[in-house]
Amino acid sequence: MKFVIYLSALIFFAGCKKDPQNSLIKEISGNYTISKLSYLRFDGTDSLVLSNIGQISFESCNSKDFNDNCPGNFQVKDEPVVSFRYNFRSDNENTINLIPFNSIEVKGLNLIVGYKILNKTDQQLKLSTTSATDKGKRVAITLDLQRK
Repeated sequence: MKFVIYLSALIFFAGCKKDPQNSLIKEISGNYTISKLSYLRFDGTDSLVLSNIGQISFESCNSKDFNDNCPGNFQVKDEPVVSFRYNFRSDNENTINLIPFNSIEVKGLNLIVGYKILNKTDQQLKLSTTSATDKGKRVAITLDLQRK
């Protein structure tokens, strides 16, 4: 009898495994102000910190696996709104990938790249990348995002 109870409990808990992709989507979905953007060019010619320069949104969606994408968008200053899709790397829950819709061209600061999640709370998100570009030149970016 104990074996039957143990086996039933094992089957029940095995079927209740947490879906990390959907958990992360629920945690970060929402609208954020880009409260601080730290910017460093690799050629050493420019380094700056900008405050309250725009907004970024991560929409919620139901994801079946790490290859599914959810919609989002960002806008920096008076630049046009740029739409993207996002997901998380299956081998690293601390990496969020922003993926362009079709083949868009961002002429200014392009934030559609993969980011390492440095910090995540209910109200703040801190992301970092060395793969962003500004006018075609690679730059390192750290984004401090404040939930609206």
